[in-house]
Amino acid sequence: MTKIKKTRAASKSMDSGLFAHVKAQEERKLVDKLRDIGLGQYIELPQIAVMGDTSSGKSSLLSALSGVSFPSSDQLTT
Repeated sequence: MTKIKKTRAASKSMDSGLFAHVKAQEERKLVDKLRDIGLGQYIELPQIAVMGDTSSGKSSLLSALSGVSFPSSDQLTT
């Protein structure tokens, strides 16, 4: 594969990853709005719980599954 083709392939991959990230954020915001107006009383809205020790990779797992960045550090964050 030539350098140009590799660059195009990498760019395309980054574009699709960025699109998925933006789409996931928009979907999360929509679910938050639906929850805010009380729609959760009438339909099941998606939710997830992740439990584990401090710095055990919970935020990293959620980021990998959802495509949405979550805060992470050595301090308590989420």
